[in-house]
Amino acid sequence: MGKTEAKARPGRRAKALTALASAFLLSYATGCLHPPAAPVVCSLGLAPAAAYPGDPIIVTGTSASLDPTKPATWTWASTSGTVSGTSITANVNTSNLASGTYTVTGQVSQGTKPEQNADCQARFTIKSFEPPTISCSATPSTINPGESATVIVSGVSPQNRPLSYSYAATAGTVMGSGTTATFDSAGAPTGTTEISCSVADDKGQTATAVTTVSISAPAVAPLPHGELSYTCAAMPSSVRAGEPVVLSIAPRIPGDSVIWQSGMGILDAGVDTSVIDTKNLLPGNFPVVAKILHPGLPTGECLTSFTVDPHAPVAPWPTLNIVRIPLMPGQKENSSFAVYTYILYRRRPVSAQEIERFRNILAAVAAHDAPEEFGQHSLAPGFESPASAPHIGKQATSRRELAPIVVPVSADGPFTVDWLFDSYDPALASQLLANLNCQNTTKPNNCRNRLSGDGPYLISTVVRLTGHPEGFLVQDLGQTSPEVGGEWVSDYMAMVTQKKNWTNGYTLQQASLDFVKSLDVVGSNLAGAKTSVKNAIAFFTF
Repeated sequence: MGKTEAKARPGRRAKALTALASAFLLSYATGCLHPPAAPVVCSLGLAPAAAYPGDPIIVTGTSASLDPTKPATWTWASTSGTVSGTSITANVNTSNLASGTYTVTGQVSQGTKPEQNADCQARFTIKSFEPPTISCSATPSTINPGESATVIVSGVSPQNRPLSYSYAATAGTVMGSGTTATFDSAGAPTGTTEISCSVADDKGQTATAVTTVSISAPAVAPLPHGELSYTCAAMPSSVRAGEPVVLSIAPRIPGDSVIWQSGMGILDAGVDTSVIDTKNLLPGNFPVVAKILHPGLPTGECLTSFTVDPHAPVAPWPTLNIVRIPLMPGQKENSSFAVYTYILYRRRPVSAQEIERFRNILAAVAAHDAPEEFGQHSLAPGFESPASAPHIGKQATSRRELAPIVVPVSADGPFTVDWLFDSYDPALASQLLANLNCQNTTKPNNCRNRLSGDGPYLISTVVRLTGHPEGFLVQDLGQTSPEVGGEWVSDYMAMVTQKKNWTNGYTLQQASLDFVKSLDVVGSNLAGAKTSVKNAIAFFTF
């Protein structure tokens, strides 16, 4: 009996295993039992794989082994830049990326189990913007002194970045900020001038091209038969930049009129002489032509030149001599004086205090010598030598050694205080004040306020008021006490005489500062004016 039971047990286990296998096969056959699922896999595609900063990049994910019955979710990330999207496509924002290589990562998911998730990566490249290129030309390429040329550039950015342009020249000036500019040869010596044209993109990358303009020396036409022969001279012929050059013509014939032609800045132009301002000139040789018109004769012409040399000797200028000059309606002041000072009053004084003040001022003017006393008979201009200048007075001087104090009068007469007072011309004074043109100064409101009263004003300029002054010094004496007015004018003109060269270094601005300082040491006679000196003195430029 025991053996029989022992033999029966193996049979039962075999049957059980057979039944279990049959059940498994039946479940598999009927779909009740699935084999293990394959893990999800993915890959990424980039379009484009290389781009410039700011260009969009589209990334597309593909996956395999997904359960088609379940939704799939994509998430995105990148080592730099912003990636946006929740589907199989996303956008990479490259706007702020520097050049280099970056990685974008995509993850696809259908559940929480590891085999239901997959990560995949792709690399993209950000390229550097290419620098711009430029070409440059000037038309015409050959000009005469003082003429202009048009500069044309062509700039290209390979990636169409915004471009800006700038210009520079070895001499003269270039004005313009777009694809065209104007070269002005004023102040440039004859010969070849280089013009640099530069372009810059918004990323700071630049390129430069160079073109040239040839400035020809003006040809002087031969004199027709019967025409007078004129000679032009420049003195001194060699100067340092900033020193004046006085141009003159000989012979000086009554009735002549002169047209000066120069690429440089003319500080003051007259009939027989002209003053050249050299303060902005580069080293080189500069030609000047004078065309002389004489009634009944063909046009005359003469050529001269001067050199700007940083090593030129500096000639000392003599102490200035103050001279008194009446100016009548219809006249112009002679040119080429060192500095001009005017007594300008819009109306005749009325009260006793005003009359006393004005007569004291006119007395200070009348105390100075006439130009004739310095060899300036008929105010002949130029640098006269003692051998050639008319010796009417104590010495012979050039105009650059004289500083006139000008009084507008209605008629000529003896230069006395009574005559100046009786003949003073307020209308002409108002006209001269109007020539200052406050509207065009750098501080029009301040200038207009300074000149809104009647005066008397003490006005100083380097260029005569009937010319085109570039700046002027205003001193309003209308609030000074009667006894101060004359001393004020005398002390100011005394200070002027100590300055050597008003077109080189010493300026009207410096004169105003020096005079303010001088009031502190004048003494008690000017004590009443010290409190108002800041309101009385001002400098204005155009």
